Amino acid sequence: MEPIDATKLPDLPAPFWFIEVFKVLGFILHMIPMHLWYAGTTVALVLAWKGQTPGRRLSARLMSQMPVLLALGINFGIVPLLFLQVGYCRAFYPATILMAWFWLAIILLLIPAYYGVYVYGAGLRLPQGPAIWHRASGWVAAGLLVVIGFLFANGLSLTARPGAWPALWSQHQVAGAATGTALNLS
Repeated sequence: MEPIDATKLPDLPAPFWFIEVFKVLGFILHMIPMHLWYAGTTVALVLAWKGQTPGRRLSARLMSQMPVLLALGINFGIVPLLFLQVGYCRAFYPATILMAWFWLAIILLLIPAYYGVYVYGAGLRLPQGPAIWHRASGWVAAGLLVVIGFLFANGLSLTARPGAWPALWSQHQVAGAATGTALNLS
């Protein structure tokens, strides 16, 4: 994989090192809660379903904090995404235009995932424990978070592979206009 040549990028509103430092710092801050919700939601649901008393207690503690972790992770994720858009606009925008419908779907998937985490967390506070629909909302939220992670990985790997754009564009275009349905699956 050839790295993107920063000298061919347009003039930036700040020095390139500044953009890179805050992109990496923001991503590190984003990764901490992201790892907790990405794997933690599924682990907590499995522990609540199959675990013994200590596992269920850990599951309840983790999932009661998950709405806050999700909010922190999303907010910390905005920082590196904005710096990525500024620093690598010539690579980021064409890549996300090729997969535009999937990229826009991230927001539509994030809303029910966020809501599902809240519903499951609220079910944990009930005296009789979470009902089946509370548990189902937790599983749906975990699945949606995995799909969102796949779409982000797909978009960012496509950003790093400008050589793949012409082939994807030719397969996903109508009258020369990108349909926004390309995914970087190779």
